[in-house]
Amino acid sequence: MSRTITVYTRPIGCGQCMATKFWLDSRKIPYTAISLADVDPALMAQFHAWNYSQAPVVTVHIDGVLVAHWYGFNPDKLEEFTKGTP
Repeated sequence: MSRTITVYTRPIGCGQCMATKFWLDSRKIPYTAISLADVDPALMAQFHAWNYSQAPVVTVHIDGVLVAHWYGFNPDKLEEFTKGTP
């Protein structure tokens, strides 16, 4: 099983973005951080379609399939989708 976590962050000054990355870093869970300033318009449109207006936006793919997404710092979701990660 291949799990990919992506954290889309505001370029600066986002406490929830920093908390999300700290949570993952402190557990040594790999993820990719991408600035929302660098997101292509189609992906940004998807975030708006999900009614997300806050950062970070977190996506989880397993074997290339999107299985979860949310916005903001959400330790319960992080725990749920990182169980079993060394």
